[in-house]
Amino acid sequence: MVTVNTTAGLSALLHNLPVKVTGRAFYDTGCLTSQCSPDQFWKAPEPVHSELFNRLHSLIFRESQINGSFFTELPPTCRNARLFYEQRFAPVSAADIVSVGKPVQVVFNERSTVA
Repeated sequence: MVTVNTTAGLSALLHNLPVKVTGRAFYDTGCLTSQCSPDQFWKAPEPVHSELFNRLHSLIFRESQINGSFFTELPPTCRNARLFYEQRFAPVSAADIVSVGKPVQVVFNERSTVA
């Protein structure tokens, strides 16, 4: 998949599809996305480093996603989102991505999925 900088690139990586980013994206690194020329990408794209992407995916869920729904007691307001980020969010380095331990548990509609 060729993308400028959208989350569609993350979705492609989630499905283990090679991605070429032509703009700027935080996930555009040598181990996750193809760093070759567009011509070379169409001929032989670099494979996705699945383990590294799984660590990044877990880090994104753990550090930047608010677990909630229409049925949660905490209303999804801007104030609550700001409080969440102030308490949980810190700048992320490449070392943080590589050193992520075990995946986080994400629950959707009472069905459990490991991200």
